Amino acid sequence: MTVYFVLLPSFPQMTTISRAWL
Repeated sequence: MTVYFVLLPSFPQMTTISRAWL
């Protein structure tokens, strides 16, 4: 969950990673 906040600036890219993880 910590990484989530750390990568907040890269939200657009984070969404792709989140989808891949889930």
